[in-house]
Amino acid sequence: MEWKSYYRAELEHPDVRATLTQMLHATGSGWLGTRKDIGMQLPDRAIVSFPHTAVAYSGSLQAQVVAELYQSGIQRVIAMGVLHSHGIEAFQHALDEMAPGLEREAAFEQVSGGWLPDATEFMSPFGKLELAQPKPGDILRIDTNGLLAHEFSLDTFLSIVRLGEEIYACEPLEVFPIYVGMTRHPRGKGFETASLLARRVAELWDENTAVVATGDVVHYGTPYGPERVKSNNLEKHFRSQLEGSFARALEDGNWPLAYRLAQTILQSDQRELLPVLGNLLGGGIKQEILAFSLSDYAPIFECAPPCVVASALIAYLERGKGSVA
Repeated sequence: MEWKSYYRAELEHPDVRATLTQMLHATGSGWLGTRKDIGMQLPDRAIVSFPHTAVAYSGSLQAQVVAELYQSGIQRVIAMGVLHSHGIEAFQHALDEMAPGLEREAAFEQVSGGWLPDATEFMSPFGKLELAQPKPGDILRIDTNGLLAHEFSLDTFLSIVRLGEEIYACEPLEVFPIYVGMTRHPRGKGFETASLLARRVAELWDENTAVVATGDVVHYGTPYGPERVKSNNLEKHFRSQLEGSFARALEDGNWPLAYRLAQTILQSDQRELLPVLGNLLGGGIKQEILAFSLSDYAPIFECAPPCVVASALIAYLERGKGSVA
């Protein structure tokens, strides 16, 4: 499945613009609050994570995030995408435990850290969105080798940001898209890359800037490997998994455990991103699930059910801080 073109075709459907417009009009001020609530200098800041599933499942959640961003009075948004490993040879090689160690390290260097698009604009179906580009460096690099050529995790969000600019007739948000590659060293050297990237992102995060992220935090069913869950209520099962040992690992800042659970139990595409968010928020992080459902992907894959992906809206906060509600 070529997901970038699939989701692009969704956005180009004649009815989608009207549907998203209605969603943007329907949302009101809520959990993101005012600019001062998002500012980095205050302890109650939150990083809101939205899914990048099909528009029918995640459109309203992404529209809610975009509406809150425009209504909050902030000027800039750092949008942290995930870098999907499928189809990226270096990524797959770095993950291959059977490959020679030095080769895995070399592959890791090719896909680790944060990645910036090699462009200063994003052409959405709703018009051109100007992109800001922070100064690149060793840990935050411009993609000049086509690493992001098929990456789609922020495409729908950026398109809705562009549509929101038109709907709300306001100054455009300054958007910094950053795609997070590998942060876990393949040879047991920990998550130093996540710490370094978080430090760089923190330099960009001020009282006029919000940080948002994306992630599909559960994948389960036929295309994703053997079916091991016996529960008749998959939604209840996986929400329980998120709120159980996984949530405790996040609060403890136990990134090796969080990574293992995200990889094996949840098959979450945020496993490389979460240590970055944790370091941004000062260590362990509190996870607050604002919305959660499992989206049926069996018709999309044209496979037998179950085949589900989580469409979840999640707030990540400093450990020990109060609710965003």
